[in-house]
Amino acid sequence: RKIAEVEVGAVPEGAVFSPDGNYLYVCNFLDRDISILRVDGDKLTDTGNRIKLLGHPASMRATAH
Repeated sequence: RKIAEVEVGAVPEGAVFSPDGNYLYVCNFLDRDISILRVDGDKLTDTGNRIKLLGHPASMRATAH
């Protein structure tokens, strides 16, 4: 179910939660970066941090811990 909405970069194409569930990483295809969002219960906030990439991201994958 949808609990929150946060604006990220241009053309978001993939999202993955950190293993502990405290962060959500979203690929922004046109911006060539990854937005880092903080998850706190039902609250979702943009940390303002971005991971710059050399190319366009197409998908995300995480491993379970």
